[in-house]
Amino acid sequence: MTAPRALYEIGEIPPVGHVPREMYAQVIRPERFGEPMKAFQVEKVPVPELAADEVLVCVMAAGINYNNVWASLGVPVDVVKVHARGGDTTGFHIGGSDASGVVYAVGKDVTTHKVGDEVVIHCGVWDRNDPVVKSGQDPMFAPSFQIWSCSVRSFEIRIFRRWLDHAGGRKLDAGAFDQPVRVESRS
Repeated sequence: MTAPRALYEIGEIPPVGHVPREMYAQVIRPERFGEPMKAFQVEKVPVPELAADEVLVCVMAAGINYNNVWASLGVPVDVVKVHARGGDTTGFHIGGSDASGVVYAVGKDVTTHKVGDEVVIHCGVWDRNDPVVKSGQDPMFAPSFQIWSCSVRSFEIRIFRRWLDHAGGRKLDAGAFDQPVRVESRS
């Protein structure tokens, strides 16, 4: 086995639990807004640091959809400006929606997942302290609800992704490829 490195090439997977300093990602920058084939470019970027309630997942498969087309065009929303309003100073967006992968690191407050867990992640995030969420209602109707690929920086089309421990990621059963996701009635 080789020693852990600061960067792994595309197609290489770090040893489970080793988090390199950098990763490759499909990045959108404002100066490239336009058609997705030109807007998305592979770049080396820092692996995101975790907050106490976040999990870092080594992404094995990522979903993309129409939100990524809009993000690449910069309309109807400039996602990089949206990130900046939230305090993100990196100046880029990494597209993606849902994902599956392996947990590589957990924040200090995470209790539901551990390094090595195989997970499926959906694209919605919300504040666990939102009154709507705390009351047991569907988080999608909470004022704090956001979509990764649109209004929140996503880390899907890349090696590592931060993900909120409480935001609905599901562990996979041993040997499972996929696991059904709960769908609630809106009526």
